Amino acid sequence: MKNLKYLALIAAVFALGACSYTMDEKFDTDASHRAEKAMEEYAQTLKSAPNGWIVYYFADTQYGGYNMYLKFDGDSVTAMSEISYDKQGEDRMMTSHWRLEQSAGIVLSFDEYNNVIHYFSDPINPDGIGNRGEGFEGDHEWRIISCTSEKIELRGKKHDSKIEMVPLPDNFTPESYFEELRKVIAEMNASNIFTTVGEDTIATTKNATYNMFTFVVPLENGTTQTYQRPFIYRLDGIHLYRPLEINGHTITGFKFEPDVVKYNDFNDNDVTLHLVVKPINEQLVTSEWYVHSYADLGSVAAAIWQPVVEAIYTAEKEECVATSLGSYGTQPNTSIYFWYQSATYQCIAKASFTYEGEDAITINAFSDAGVNTNYPYYIEYGMDKMANVYSGTFDIEYDNLKAPTYVTLKDRQNGNKVITLRQGGKSYPFGSHN
Repeated sequence: MKNLKYLALIAAVFALGACSYTMDEKFDTDASHRAEKAMEEYAQTLKSAPNGWIVYYFADTQYGGYNMYLKFDGDSVTAMSEISYDKQGEDRMMTSHWRLEQSAGIVLSFDEYNNVIHYFSDPINPDGIGNRGEGFEGDHEWRIISCTSEKIELRGKKHDSKIEMVPLPDNFTPESYFEELRKVIAEMNASNIFTTVGEDTIATTKNATYNMFTFVVPLENGTTQTYQRPFIYRLDGIHLYRPLEINGHTITGFKFEPDVVKYNDFNDNDVTLHLVVKPINEQLVTSEWYVHSYADLGSVAAAIWQPVVEAIYTAEKEECVATSLGSYGTQPNTSIYFWYQSATYQCIAKASFTYEGEDAITINAFSDAGVNTNYPYYIEYGMDKMANVYSGTFDIEYDNLKAPTYVTLKDRQNGNKVITLRQGGKSYPFGSHN
């Protein structure tokens, strides 16, 4: 009798095991079938947009967002972006392979190198953006969150930044879309801005290089709270990566209108972004403008600078990391500053100035500013001569008064002395020996 009980127990265990295996096998088969069906549907949706897709793309959010164009045809994808639009050949528009795969969900993978798409995920960015080995810190694998013919929502597989795709309207080509986007950016992109929220004025700055706002909100106790918000330009205006709550109001972005200097929030007319358009000579003094190469200095200034840069390296093994003209830190804008930075040394000199109308300036002789300056370097190696290249009366040319990306100084007394300075720092503008 006891043996019969054991046999019955063993049979029951085997029966349960067999049942469990059958159920698991059926569940796995169903899951695999559902994934295959989803991939088929997603692939069809991706290829069904007759004019392609516009992608609102964020890599690491510290750099803000950028527009990209994608057109899926078979297993090929053709790409262009607002960054590549100004380039040539495959650097402007490139076709490569894509596929969908199952990896904790459905992932859109760009598994063949594409200059446009991988620009944001390449660890060594071709334009030197980000740290070496990191670049933009973007993704070339995008996890699909939702997928319809009107909108596809995705997330970067590695960095989890949000990505959104919408069909390119029928009345646009990729080229005409980016041309229109460029006009919106030119209108809304100003170097000097502030925001009003109800009756309060919020100090606001935009990163000179990347799409990032900084809002400094005054508090009741007399202190301030600083918030940063990445954003992206679209044809209808500026969209924040995520909303910002200030004093009972929500900032989501700013609605584009042509030929104005005030832009209301999309949902709250009591929130407004104000552009302050200063004369170009005032912008020269109140911003930082960088030398990007000897070519920017022109023949006259480069002939003075190059021997000094080389002398410092020969004697001290110190290379120029960056150099600028304009404002310096929190120093008052009663002077204009020359700044030169090497690995362990910086030189700061200052000069008085006089505005000549709105598009010219007279800069007087420079002297040591006494701000973290190694004075013997300034005299011994001739860095005073470098600074005084900027002495004189200059006419100023620029590209866009609201938000100039460069200024060109033309000396009225010496027509050969022409210097171009740019927004955004450039590391090692004169190259590196390493």
